Amino acid sequence: SDKLNPNETFVIVGFYKSEEQLNWILKNNLYNFRTGTDKGSLPLSNENVNAKYLILHGIDELITNKIFQLKTLGPKILSQNNLIKKGYPNPSGELYLVYEIDKDVSEDFQNVLIDLRKLSKFESHRNSAKPISITLTEILKAKTVEL
Repeated sequence: SDKLNPNETFVIVGFYKSEEQLNWILKNNLYNFRTGTDKGSLPLSNENVNAKYLILHGIDELITNKIFQLKTLGPKILSQNNLIKKGYPNPSGELYLVYEIDKDVSEDFQNVLIDLRKLSKFESHRNSAKPISITLTEILKAKTVEL
């Protein structure tokens, strides 16, 4: 496989609200971000469309091992209605960028923990639910290995 250039490889950090939402993500191998212009939505930027990995965290989860590889096709845009049909719990937005997750956890990240506090764009507390996209370089600097 092609060697990834970590400076040009993008990772999206996303939030899940509840165990129910996490279970849906893992069962369907899909993760959705609200898109559009409101606060907390993810714009259709080059970084976001071409992201290779997804890191998930829950409320007050500052260190996470939930690292997923994304399918290379990029996200699809789905409506609230599409998500309801897929059984997604309570979608609140109108349009979503939906990413397909490749497999459980990327082999590149077996037994790795990411300390989100080490990421420059990460905001804790109230803003921690805001999605951010960053380079793989920065993610690797925030790595702590599980024993």
